[in-house]
Amino acid sequence: MKHHKLKIKPEYLTEIFLGNKTFEIRLNDRDYKVGDEVTLTEIPVGDIYTPRSFTAKIGYITNFEQKPGYVVFSLMTGKPPEQAPEPDPLINRPACTWKHDDDEGSWDAECGERWSITEGTPEENNFRFCPGCGKTIKTIYSNRTEVNDE
Repeated sequence: MKHHKLKIKPEYLTEIFLGNKTFEIRLNDRDYKVGDEVTLTEIPVGDIYTPRSFTAKIGYITNFEQKPGYVVFSLMTGKPPEQAPEPDPLINRPACTWKHDDDEGSWDAECGERWSITEGTPEENNFRFCPGCGKTIKTIYSNRTEVNDE
């Protein structure tokens, strides 16, 4: 059994912690085998580094429908996802500020994107990361005062 230490983007590691992503696709330059242990460590985002990591065993491996030289393997932890440690996405993580546009009912993101949410707020819809840039979301609500000229 080998132990492979690999780097992973924060948004993918978060999905693994949440139990939504149970596989990894990699170039098979390390001769991955069933039973090998894999530690995925979050790569820095800009100047920010949070040393989150996730360790699992390879439970299944295949190259079916992959690019030449690539494999997909399952990440087996031996416990159900709801028992996996909850990541703390806010530790030393830069934020993308989303400002609510009262006139349009949309959200203008600092990264230049505009998002429409038909019901509720980003928080009420469990938006934690900006789909445009991957940073955590910081929301700002307009405190506009309406003037009525009657």
